[in-house]
Amino acid sequence: MLLLLNNMYKPLVEYLKEMMGNPLAVTITRQEKEQKEYGTLESIFRSILLPIESQKALKELLRDLLLIFLPLLTFLVVGTVVVSGSMYPTVHTGDMLIASNIYYGGKFTAFPGNQYFHSNSRLLPFAPKPDRGHIVILKDPVDIKKSFAKRIIAIPGDTIQVLRGVVHINNQPVKLRFIRSDYYLKEKGKYKGPYEQFRETLPNGVSYNIIFKHRIGNSSNDTTEKFVIPKGYYFVMGDNRQESADSRSLFGIIEEKYINGRAIMVLAHHQHGFFTSLFGDPISWLKGFNFNRIFLDLNKSEVQSDSNSNL
Repeated sequence: MLLLLNNMYKPLVEYLKEMMGNPLAVTITRQEKEQKEYGTLESIFRSILLPIESQKALKELLRDLLLIFLPLLTFLVVGTVVVSGSMYPTVHTGDMLIASNIYYGGKFTAFPGNQYFHSNSRLLPFAPKPDRGHIVILKDPVDIKKSFAKRIIAIPGDTIQVLRGVVHINNQPVKLRFIRSDYYLKEKGKYKGPYEQFRETLPNGVSYNIIFKHRIGNSSNDTTEKFVIPKGYYFVMGDNRQESADSRSLFGIIEEKYINGRAIMVLAHHQHGFFTSLFGDPISWLKGFNFNRIFLDLNKSEVQSDSNSNL
C-alpha cells in the first residue's frame, strides 16, 4: 500500500511543479539541519501522506502552544463567565468577561487551574496596583475554584464604613446621586424589579451606577462596622448593593494575591449559558445572545445598563 501511494505521489508532484512552477515555495528546517524546499500543494500532500512528518509538526505546534502562547495569553488576559447578578447594572449574568492580568504586572495567581500557589509576585513590578473603582476578577479564598467579579471600593490605608447604604471612605461620604426608583433589569428573559438606582462617585472620580432592591438603608448589609484596610488588602463590593456577597459579609477584606486581573470588557453575553442549549435547542440558543453587550468597555465611567426600562 505504501509503495503504491509513493508511486502515485511522485508523478503527481512532478506534474504540479511543471504546470505551476512550484508556487509559494517555503523552506522547512528540521532538527537535523536538513533543508528542503516544498511548494504549497506538495506540503499539503506531504502532511497527508507522511504521517511521521505530520506528527513532528503537531509536536512542534503543541510545544509552542504550551511554552509560549499559553503563558503569554494567561498573563495578558483572564476570562470568566458571570453566574450571579451581584454586579448589576454594570455586569450582567451571562456576560463573558475579559480581564487583564498584565495590567497589574502579570501575576502567577492567574494561571488556569492554579489552586495552590498564590502570591503577589509579578513580572512587571512597576505596573499599577488595584485602585478604587476597578472591576476585578478575584478568587474565593474559601473555595479557590470559584471566581467572582467585584468592584474595589477601598484600598490599603483607607477607613471604610457603610451607613444606611451610603459608603463613607476616610470618614467622608461618597457622592451619591439619585436617578430613579423604577429601574428594571432583564435576567434569563424575565424582568426583575423595580430597583432604586443611584450614581456613585468615589473620591478618585470614578463614577458608575448602583442599584438597591429595597429602599436604600433598609437592608441588613446597608450598614456595617468600620474597617481599616491593611497593606496588601482591598475592600470590594457589588454594584447590586443589597444582593451581593462581598467584603461586607462573606468574603471580608480581600488579600491582593487572590486578585487575578482587572476586568476590561464584556466579550459576549448569553442569557442561558454559552453551551447549555446549543445542541438541544439551537433556535433558543441563538436567541439567548445579547448583541448589544458585545465588546462593551467596562472601564468607561459612563457605563450604563442596556436592559433598564420603565415598565
